[in-house]
Amino acid sequence: MAVDSLLSDSYDASEIKKTLTLLRKDPFIPRYLKVEAGYLLILLDKLETQKRLAEKHAAEKERVQREIKKELEEKYMAENDRLKQELDQLRYKLQKIEEIHINTEKKRGIQ
Repeated sequence: MAVDSLLSDSYDASEIKKTLTLLRKDPFIPRYLKVEAGYLLILLDKLETQKRLAEKHAAEKERVQREIKKELEEKYMAENDRLKQELDQLRYKLQKIEEIHINTEKKRGIQ
């Protein structure tokens, strides 16, 4: 039962630890079953440690991804603003060049 619940990842660690500890302390249980219960306790401890470590790494990964996303958004927003300003300046310059061209054409037509 304990192994099946460990493998299916649907277990209550404290309940399994308590049960396995009681098995190890029971004088009527054969020695080989007590040894197997000890192995399962060690396995359970290692699984819990790995689970906590995986959760910690997952949280760290999520935090790093958020930071990177924020940095990229800020970088692209700044670049976007700079390009918008440059576009506005170029539009203004084009408009002035067109005005100068129109004025030049008018002056040529008068002469």
